[in-house]
Amino acid sequence: MTRTAGRMLAAAVKEMKLTVSYRLSFFMSLVSALMGATMFFFLSRLIQGGAEGVLQRYGGSYFAFVIIGIAFQSYLNLSMDALGNSLRSEQLLGTLEAVAVTPTPLTVFAAGTALWQFLFASYRVVVYILFGVLLFGLQLQGANFLSALLIMVLSILAFSGIGAISGSFILVYKQGNPIRWLYGGAATLLGGVYYPLSMLPDWLRPFSVLFPITHSLEGMRMALLTGAPPSEVLTQLLILLVFALVSLPAGALCFRWALAKVRRDGTLSGY
Repeated sequence: MTRTAGRMLAAAVKEMKLTVSYRLSFFMSLVSALMGATMFFFLSRLIQGGAEGVLQRYGGSYFAFVIIGIAFQSYLNLSMDALGNSLRSEQLLGTLEAVAVTPTPLTVFAAGTALWQFLFASYRVVVYILFGVLLFGLQLQGANFLSALLIMVLSILAFSGIGAISGSFILVYKQGNPIRWLYGGAATLLGGVYYPLSMLPDWLRPFSVLFPITHSLEGMRMALLTGAPPSEVLTQLLILLVFALVSLPAGALCFRWALAKVRRDGTLSGY
């Protein structure tokens, strides 16, 4: 177990060094976060007056509502992209097959590369929220950070399983990923990223429960904007735990099947 964790950490460190080595790209990620926060701040000033009623549950501020939505959506996007993009990059560089013949299992290597991506996404979430607090008056004095941490950890686990399924598709088919676009698009539409679920039509609202981001955002907003303790977000925590318990084994099975298929077909390093 210790050896596996060490190999996973080594893969994560490799990805970190690669990311940080591109200093301009790293800096531009900060600029992108600032531009996104600024855009939604001005948008919130435009629509705030007509949205206070439906936002009352979250403290009444559309900016606070949406900044958490777009920050947290990065976890969903990352979960769908991280594993597939990492494997695709290794294929294009011609190093994936070399990694596959080392003592490090490819599943451990893939998990390690995805680990760094999730850590980097966590950093981006913090940056988004810090910009909101420091520049645009986002109020988090009453936030319950224990609840937020629990929601975040379970969300990452739930999203990771879905990402493994998405990455398996890339490993086998190389180009295109309908799972990414169909699931990611539907989750953005129905997950409450940009608007409360109460604004959805009655016939469409029940479908929102099928996406973990729905429960992630509900719990995170309650924790950060209303100070809800873990007992008040227990429903969201339990639902995310169920998602994690289902999606992680399913993702692992899909990835192992995909890995076995490309090895059998001799297309592991193909692109």
